[in-house]
Amino acid sequence: MNFLTRIFQEYVAAKRAIGENINIPEDRFTQRLRGNEQALVKKYGVRNVRFVVQKSGNQVNLQPVLIR
Repeated sequence: MNFLTRIFQEYVAAKRAIGENINIPEDRFTQRLRGNEQALVKKYGVRNVRFVVQKSGNQVNLQPVLIR
């Protein structure tokens, strides 16, 4: 399992845990994530960006982690 598939599965699980349905296909989710990753790499001049699924209250967020 690659990184993006794992993040998608964690995101879907977190959304379901708070009672939300997610209707975005995995390929579209990973495409958006790759676009965000490239934009952040360019903006901050880092080597890579990874994402962590975070849940706070009734919100699920993807927190970027910059890899220098």
